[in-house]
Amino acid sequence: MIKNMLSGLAMLFARKNQQISHENRKRIIFLSFFLISFNVLLDLVLPAEERWRIVVSVGCILTFVLFAVTVGERSFLDNSLKKEYLILLEIIGASFIFNGVYFGVLAYMVIGFVFALVLPVIHISLMDYGISSVIMLASKAIIGSYIIFLALSFVFGPSLEPHYSSFLGNPNLLGYYIIVVVSALLWRIYVSREEKLSVRLPLLILLASAITICFFTASRTSMVSVMLQMTGFEIAVFFLRRKKGPGALSSTAKRIVLFAFVLFLSAVLVFFIFAPIKRILYPEMQHADPGEAGKITSDVYAYLFKGLDPGGGASGDAGIDVDSFTSGRQGIWEEYIDNLGFLGHASEEREIESGHRHYAATNAHNVYIQIAYSAGILAGIVMALLMLLALKDIFRGLIGGIRTGRISEELMFASLCTAGFLLPSLTSSGYMMYTYPTSTFFWISMCALTIKGREGNAENPSAG
Repeated sequence: MIKNMLSGLAMLFARKNQQISHENRKRIIFLSFFLISFNVLLDLVLPAEERWRIVVSVGCILTFVLFAVTVGERSFLDNSLKKEYLILLEIIGASFIFNGVYFGVLAYMVIGFVFALVLPVIHISLMDYGISSVIMLASKAIIGSYIIFLALSFVFGPSLEPHYSSFLGNPNLLGYYIIVVVSALLWRIYVSREEKLSVRLPLLILLASAITICFFTASRTSMVSVMLQMTGFEIAVFFLRRKKGPGALSSTAKRIVLFAFVLFLSAVLVFFIFAPIKRILYPEMQHADPGEAGKITSDVYAYLFKGLDPGGGASGDAGIDVDSFTSGRQGIWEEYIDNLGFLGHASEEREIESGHRHYAATNAHNVYIQIAYSAGILAGIVMALLMLLALKDIFRGLIGGIRTGRISEELMFASLCTAGFLLPSLTSSGYMMYTYPTSTFFWISMCALTIKGREGNAENPSAG
């Protein structure tokens, strides 16, 4: 019945789309992704108590727009989700809806609706339109939002400093945004890998600036995620080039040397050109002095390795100070795990007393624990199974692609977004689309894995 209703809706929108030119449809898709990727800046203008509700509402509206302009007449007749993914998504969705009804929490019902219906529907419509085309537009939108972000940061934000957050007020949020930007930039570098250096150099410059900013956020999760993305990307490209013939090692070495040089120039520009200019433009504000570059960098390094110093443990013994290394998350995880049950909870937050730390209201700082706490332990287990299934399909697709000498563009994008979501899913509670950039593009990119009959390394014939 639902499939028939969706097919009827698809035919209605498909006929309406015939009245819209192909170029205008592409512009609408680009603008939708631009607004989705730029919603990280809504923190500036929205009241804290209403922020998530408005962000999710806007995200749902934009997703509906994407569905309306990408769906085809036969989208739901020719495509369907793989059974294993559909079952897992439906269980998570049903768990949230049940707990939403039981506790009278509307937000849970909306989350359940997104998992159970919105994600499967948008995956089918995006894949039917041509996922490579969609990813190209999405990557352009992400990169475009980042360029605007750089301009706004230069004009209104402080100079780079430890725990840098630009004007967002939260270095972790900025770090997650940078992870998504790196995903888009690496993907664009991948699809233009055979192009001239003049085509790839602007992308490398933007990538270097993104990594520089990520470093100064001092967000260990973000920094390690970016390094994981880049390392995995380089390994995959190396083996692809090796499959085509000799010269893979020298080609990889040249790319690494070139990027290291661009990264060095990025740091030089930040400390010795941008900082002095900002000091002139805004003399009343405090800015980092270029002469303090070494100290600032050292302070960031010290924070990144906090809790790992020999003899730095809480007991004074050499080893890891777990509480310091996890920034108090260990106590939060333990408290949340102790309160898991078959039923969820009416609130996602709780008051926690852990050692010398007190949290009046905090979330679980872990996607799987948070879902288990909010929607019941079954939902948390299913979310973990979903992540393992995605990782299995990605690895299988990448290994198959390396053997054949060809990794599809959609699989590469899904791999980058999944690598970007993996670590944040362990240290933050951002599981819902739209609320965190990493989770938003993880769920969107999964359409490369979830559609039946689409092997991870298959090329989409309708992409253009």
